[in-house]
Amino acid sequence: MPMARLDCFTFLWGGDLTPECPSNDDTAVHPVRAPATLFRKLKSIYMPIITSADLSTNIYAEIVTEITRSDTTIADRAVNAAILEAKMYLGRFDLVQLFGTDTTSPAVQDEYLKTLVKDLACWHLMRLANTGVDYGVYRTSYQDALAALKNIQAGLVQPQGWPYADTRTETAPPGDAISWHSNPKRHNYY
Repeated sequence: MPMARLDCFTFLWGGDLTPECPSNDDTAVHPVRAPATLFRKLKSIYMPIITSADLSTNIYAEIVTEITRSDTTIADRAVNAAILEAKMYLGRFDLVQLFGTDTTSPAVQDEYLKTLVKDLACWHLMRLANTGVDYGVYRTSYQDALAALKNIQAGLVQPQGWPYADTRTETAPPGDAISWHSNPKRHNYY
């Protein structure tokens, strides 16, 4: 049986590995069945709402590389800061379904929310260095994204398909988080 080069294969969700590159020599490369454990592991990978690779729709990859000096953690931190900033404005929505968690992907795939988060992330990245791009365009995009998030927060606009947070299960906070008192009653005698 011929040896298959794994770097030439793409994993399909059906569980098959199919060649992407042409076979060399006279050895034909046949589809290989992926082990079930590999399929389970790949299916449970967490994908955040956006990644640093998704910024390529707003800013060229070579500019990101130049700003970050090839350090991908800087771009990842900018994306994480943008996600956290967007979450601050969207407290009345179900953030788990919109953004996911460490173990689950977002249940709602909304392109408008992704665009807002990308605009925020690009601004966080652009603050490091201006590498021959129009700084004002990214600043305006950032301010527009913040204005849209503030409008959503205030209830002036209603994004379609965004689930609200379930407040029926919330209880009063434990302890003395809320206190109720007044000044002593005055007794005036003349």
